[in-house]
Amino acid sequence: MIMQSKEQKRKRGRLNLPNVEPNTWEGKVPPHSMEVEKALLAIFLTIPKSIDEVSSWVTVDMFYKPEHQTIYTAMLSLHLHNRAVDIVTVGELLKMKDELDFIGGPYYLMQLTTNVIFSQDITTYADILRGYYIKREMIKAGAQLLTAGYDDTMAPDATLELFDQKLFALTKDDRVPDIADLPSLVAQAVMRAEHLMANKQDITGVPTGFPSLDSVTFGWQPTDLIILAARPSVGKTAFALNLARNAAVRGVPSAFFSLEMSALQLTNRLIAAEGEIDMEHIAHGRFTNTQEHLHFIETSKQVSMLKLYIDDTPALSIFDFKRKARKLVAKNKVGLIVIDYLQLMSGKTNDVYQREQEISLISRTLKATAKELSVPIIALSQLTRASEKEKREPQLSDLRESGAIEQDADMVAFLTRADYQKEGNNVDPTLRNNADMFIRKHRNGKLEKLSFKTDLSIQKWFDIADW
Repeated sequence: MIMQSKEQKRKRGRLNLPNVEPNTWEGKVPPHSMEVEKALLAIFLTIPKSIDEVSSWVTVDMFYKPEHQTIYTAMLSLHLHNRAVDIVTVGELLKMKDELDFIGGPYYLMQLTTNVIFSQDITTYADILRGYYIKREMIKAGAQLLTAGYDDTMAPDATLELFDQKLFALTKDDRVPDIADLPSLVAQAVMRAEHLMANKQDITGVPTGFPSLDSVTFGWQPTDLIILAARPSVGKTAFALNLARNAAVRGVPSAFFSLEMSALQLTNRLIAAEGEIDMEHIAHGRFTNTQEHLHFIETSKQVSMLKLYIDDTPALSIFDFKRKARKLVAKNKVGLIVIDYLQLMSGKTNDVYQREQEISLISRTLKATAKELSVPIIALSQLTRASEKEKREPQLSDLRESGAIEQDADMVAFLTRADYQKEGNNVDPTLRNNADMFIRKHRNGKLEKLSFKTDLSIQKWFDIADW
């Protein structure tokens, strides 16, 4: 049995790759640049406070050589305690921690500052260092995914989630600090408020397209999870599609995940609402005259220009949704995501068997995804029959299958229609086409009842003022 030195184990453990020789992978040395590492450390040692510029995103693991990791760790410790970072202070700290000999002694620190040729462009060196680190992480992630792929005890969805996590971690740009101190946050809050005041902006998020709703929400806010719930046939899909279209028209690319209807059916609805053409005429290709047909063609061209992406995967798993959402935000700059509807999603893993637990997992993941991607997510949801049977306004307790939906959401609103609530044709003609939104939870605003008009023959909702 071959005994490994402490240094060999340290080098081997840093990559955490199974069955590989220290510092190698399939006979190859992992990507790195000693010159860049030395140049960066030399800048930190010779230029006062230079470490301030990159310490928030240059991590210890970005250095390949263990000795350089040890030196940089000492520098970060000094920087954290507001002490000068130079040859003397770094050497003394390493000596106190009994690590000076490991890095090569005082001579190596002196050698860094005297024998290394470098410019003062610290950001360029740091970017190159990060690039090599990402390549090493790709190798490491590949080995872990290979192991997971052969693991029979790991569910396929869990394996895909691991793959997605690794990929997202590699593509995420951490060159902005994740943790901000209160003074900087207060400064941002003041600047934002003054900017809004100077520009007299009423909408601070993604426009809803409905002035009455914007007056309450100020637009859909980034990181928010919004639940829109209703009984079947009230028109929640039409309303949600209107919201996605309104955002796209106003320059915010949107994504619509439909688990119930096909992408073609949704496209027909978009055309019907955009051109105010009877939905049945489009569905059956029976236009009243040539003029309506030409109007349909022209409207189709307008709709095709919208940056609205539709995914109609049936029984979409929460893990697949998360992966697709990340891609849409990164590649297509999507700023609003709509899901129709939450109860049709799948969240099963080896650890989840009960439907209520599954819905809890789904709602919790939706909120986490909204926060991670910094986009509002609107999820449609079904209601129980309680409010319908008791002939009352819906309450939070009427959300179907899980109280976790209520807890995770930043906003919960219920949609009702007067002509749906009434039995038969006993509807007051003045109330026909009337719809209401009851905002029962609003983490960042007030609770309101808003009134709308609907014309579901053209799949469109209107503000009362626009009717």
